[in-house]
Amino acid sequence: MKKILVFLLLIGISCGLSAQMITVSVPTITANPGETVNVPVTLVSGAGSSGTPIGACDLNINYDDDVLTYIGLTNFYANMPAGEWIYSGNLSMVAANWIDGALSTEAVPDGTVLFVMQFTYNGGNSDLAFSKYEFYDADYLLVPTTPVNGAVNQNAIAFDVTFRVDLSHESVSPNGVHLAGSFNIWDCSANPMTNDGNGLYSTTIPLEENSVFTYRYVNGNDASGLENVPAECGVLNGTGEYDREFSLGSAPFILDTVCFSRCENCPTLHEVTFRVDMINQSVSVDGMHLAGSFNNWSYNSTPMTLVGAGAVYEVTLALDESEYYEFKFINGNTAQDAEIVPAGCSNNGNRYFTVPATNLILDAYCFGECVECGNLPEFFDITFEVDMTNETISPDGIHIAGSFQGWQPGTTPMVNQGGNLFTYTVTLLEGSSIEYRYVNGNTSAGYETLPGECSVNGNRYFNSVSADTLLPEVCFASCDTCQIPEVMVTFGVDMSGNGVVISPDGIHLAGSFQGWDPASTPMNAGNFSNYTVTLPLQVGSVQQFRFVNGNTAAGYEIVPFECADGDNRFFTVPAADTAMTMVCFGSCDPCPQSVIYENSDLPVLIIYPNPSSGDSRLKLRSHESGAVTVRIYNVQGNIVFRNDVLHFSPGSYEIPLETATLQPGIYMVVVLNEMSGITVKQKFVRTN
Repeated sequence: MKKILVFLLLIGISCGLSAQMITVSVPTITANPGETVNVPVTLVSGAGSSGTPIGACDLNINYDDDVLTYIGLTNFYANMPAGEWIYSGNLSMVAANWIDGALSTEAVPDGTVLFVMQFTYNGGNSDLAFSKYEFYDADYLLVPTTPVNGAVNQNAIAFDVTFRVDLSHESVSPNGVHLAGSFNIWDCSANPMTNDGNGLYSTTIPLEENSVFTYRYVNGNDASGLENVPAECGVLNGTGEYDREFSLGSAPFILDTVCFSRCENCPTLHEVTFRVDMINQSVSVDGMHLAGSFNNWSYNSTPMTLVGAGAVYEVTLALDESEYYEFKFINGNTAQDAEIVPAGCSNNGNRYFTVPATNLILDAYCFGECVECGNLPEFFDITFEVDMTNETISPDGIHIAGSFQGWQPGTTPMVNQGGNLFTYTVTLLEGSSIEYRYVNGNTSAGYETLPGECSVNGNRYFNSVSADTLLPEVCFASCDTCQIPEVMVTFGVDMSGNGVVISPDGIHLAGSFQGWDPASTPMNAGNFSNYTVTLPLQVGSVQQFRFVNGNTAAGYEIVPFECADGDNRFFTVPAADTAMTMVCFGSCDPCPQSVIYENSDLPVLIIYPNPSSGDSRLKLRSHESGAVTVRIYNVQGNIVFRNDVLHFSPGSYEIPLETATLQPGIYMVVVLNEMSGITVKQKFVRTN
């Protein structure tokens, strides 16, 4: 006990640093659940005879007690035997203090294991991080020290992963279908896939858990057969192309079946019948043909057939549901024979449409016209609606731009109908198909950016005008109606002020966002008296709340009128995740901060021994006179020891602390000078 007291006093009055650098480390090791793991604490360099021999050290190493269960310390360095150490391993921290038995120094050779920490490994990953790494020389001056942290991690485990791809829309290579990826060094022939029928292929391979992999399917067995992964479901691979990616957790995994070179399942095929009326044309001797994006714009590969007694030609193709196509009718079999499609029913100079979720028979329009032969054109009103709730509306207003008005972003303003809803009505020719986008402002910089599932060429679209139509209301830059966004808001309260006694039922939060239930939203205890909870709240909403000491309405704090709306705290939810100021319970402001001793002008507080399994003593040196109050708090903020009848003049004093009766754990010793208001604090660890 005497040598520990000397050591702690020397630490308390030391203020210099020795020059030789020491490095201390713990390794990173792997284990299997249930195993006992031995983790050496090694003095790597700097304390040998050529460095700075040490006379004392104080080490704290933090660990995750869900992952590791502390057993003890063993295998102490022979010249620093176990009897010269004070150590413990409770509450996620190994604490070890040593002072040379002869109050001299020890030249510790480089690479010496000071001691070994023993744990039971429960599974998962735990860092082993130094929170204190103090070494002292012969004069008990601190030696500059570099810590090297380590960890205990679980051994790598492999799980089966099943890959599945649909090639029903492809001509499968005679060399089969393969899988290439980061797991096989992108070998396009290493992992053949099994034909499961109906164009479906699969393969199962073991891969390391908790890892991220990239991959592509291969139609064939070399790089020429690699699929083209769309950007919306891929990651750039450094070549300008995209790979698929997935993360494997800690269980077998079966990937969803995807269509080759697509993000989802292969779309359903529907029969689409194309028809054209040639009554006003002389049909070429080479016949009528159809060319479009579905046949790579071949002008002679898709002939059309005359049906009935009239002049209507048609052809039926199986095309992908929801796919967008452009096409033209060909009077002959060359590009020069293609019709000229009027602007009122064209995009890029072509007819176009999107395949619906059923078979489709297109109208038999006149060759080179937007309407049926012999009919006078009709016109219909189309009304557009966009909701700007989630946007900051430009002072230049909201506009619409599209193929019907020459893509001019500032010439077609929309009307504000209230509630952030804007509308515009245009009259279009029967049979017209248009593309368009909404504009926040009046320049192209304000164009909305649309998801792929509701866009063609990056634009919204409407096919084949045939009646007055009110288009569905949509959110700007979205396929759906607006959803009010949410952010994460962290509430915090400090229970250390005003002599608050924390309820055994804990601290809760009640507010307008959860129905003012004082028991349904518990707050999480942090360092001693700080409590927090994080909740998702709607951006822009005005919320009221109060903190609750306990879980009933009787525990509601009384909020000062300076920061209250009625009886409650209040705030408006911002547009980004936020942490609110940690306020004192029942106050508008943070709790007063105690002064921690950091220099010789403030009181010095030393507890020894610390950690301790019995009674300890408090060494206090103060420059102030006055009544001194000593309190010990547990981690719940409750007072477990109190002595407030001490009257001191400036000087040094020792005060006995009745710590032998305390339960093992971490405590805070707080000393308050009632006259000056100066408070000093020191952490104390009670061991078994």
